[in-house]
Amino acid sequence: MRIIDSTLFSPFYIFIKASDLSDSEVLNLLGIKKFELLNKYQKHPKNWQKKRTLFITECKNWIHIMDFMDYNLWHNPQLRINLELISKKYDIFYCSTGDDDYSYDFTYLKEGILKRKLIVEYPNYKGPIIKENIGKRLLGESEKIVLKDERKEVLSIAKAIGINLNHEESKIRQYLYEL
Repeated sequence: MRIIDSTLFSPFYIFIKASDLSDSEVLNLLGIKKFELLNKYQKHPKNWQKKRTLFITECKNWIHIMDFMDYNLWHNPQLRINLELISKKYDIFYCSTGDDDYSYDFTYLKEGILKRKLIVEYPNYKGPIIKENIGKRLLGESEKIVLKDERKEVLSIAKAIGINLNHEESKIRQYLYEL
């Protein structure tokens, strides 16, 4: 677990504007039915090759779900469908950055409506291609497509819509899960 600039490092973040959900309710809404809370952070927990890992915390009225470095949550084909369903009751902001290129994306769903979606890819490291660009630019969003620090700039959008990213290590919970 690495905290950089007071935020847990992750390639993929999901933020749900809710303060009334337990971790198990959040995981069930995401489509995760089998999970196990670990007592303390473990880099390689028992059976970690067979299970997936994610982290949960909260700051004020936003729940934060952070994918492990293997992008397992990000690759779940049902996840985005579940997020759209969740957004009918809770606002959702999710974002990811590439592991070895400059790709990034973010989506903001408010009151069940897609307000903003931007997907920028770098196929074969040959410059950015805008794959999707829906909605009006958000507060905190750069006018540039090529960003100096994708993670930092995408998370600045999260901050601009009211998500507090000051993660306290003692409040971050690690889960192993199966889909």
